Amino acid sequence: MGKERQNYIRYIGYFVSGKVDSMISAYEWRDFLREKLPANPNNSTDEQLKNTAFTLYFAHFASIVGCTDFRTLIATLKWKKMREFILDVQKVKVKYGLPDSIVIFYTDSKEVNKHMGEENGTMEGIIKAMDDPVKERVTKSGVKKADLSTSPKQSKADKKYHYRLGPSGTCIYETKVDGKMKRVRKTDVPDKVIKECEKFIKQIKKERGDKSSPKSSIRSSSKTKSVEDGCKDYKVTELKFIAKNKGIKGYSKMKKNELCEALGYK
Repeated sequence: MGKERQNYIRYIGYFVSGKVDSMISAYEWRDFLREKLPANPNNSTDEQLKNTAFTLYFAHFASIVGCTDFRTLIATLKWKKMREFILDVQKVKVKYGLPDSIVIFYTDSKEVNKHMGEENGTMEGIIKAMDDPVKERVTKSGVKKADLSTSPKQSKADKKYHYRLGPSGTCIYETKVDGKMKRVRKTDVPDKVIKECEKFIKQIKKERGDKSSPKSSIRSSSKTKSVEDGCKDYKVTELKFIAKNKGIKGYSKMKKNELCEALGYK
């Protein structure tokens, strides 16, 4: 294995291991690596590893130097553009007599690669990060089980949707777009999927001994009203989304009262 290739692996493995505070979840690392590298990362070309490592390197320092969101950088810019951004920021600092950055980094490719070799990541770490993350929890009896709330679950009612338990106790909905999971607003999700997710939340809370009811993802005007009550609580755009999911014809031209009537909302 060439020295440069080894350095790329060391840096990528180090970066995605969670040792760098970039606020990226395990699921986002998984999707990032799957997009950049082949299913078996051992088969990666030197160019693929370089592109991945340099993307991480320059996004990290561009986020510090330019006070820019790391997640946005790796999703929108190629590493050469990020390097250009860093150099432009440095020029502005020189122009206005501002102090240089307190962090040490390099823009020359050879120096960058040498710097990467100082980290201790491994190919095993990269492979682990590309797998679906599964956390464990300990039940009252001391048995370890997979934590269902952290793993996206495919809907049985509509297989194009996935859902998982969010940190606030509500459902988070996702669907696959261009091979990547994307968040979906609840107004875009069919009622049957919403109900399925809420049942899922109840199951989790029951297993954990939590008797509180899950926070509903379905709008309702009062606790005593059904899901399909409270038309005044919906916006026209939301009603159109629901009508679209229910297969109601001509929904796009309907007014609010017509949408409510077609949906059976009061």
